[in-house]
Amino acid sequence: MSQYNQHHIATIETTFSSGEEVHLLTQDTKEGERMLNVRVCRVAPSNTGHVGYTKKGFYLTKNETELLHEALG
Repeated sequence: MSQYNQHHIATIETTFSSGEEVHLLTQDTKEGERMLNVRVCRVAPSNTGHVGYTKKGFYLTKNETELLHEALG
């Protein structure tokens, strides 16, 4: 995690899928800014035994994060 200087901000329990949580992290970008990283983390093993971050997730820039915050009110 230290390669991109990630900082864990919060963990959100999910209702859409048991055994998964949403992690909010921030990390450095190549342009020297910070970016919000929203990731789904599997806490209960999958059929193959996988735990940890899934391929589900997305990144938001600071402006996109502010728009999301405004939309959520």
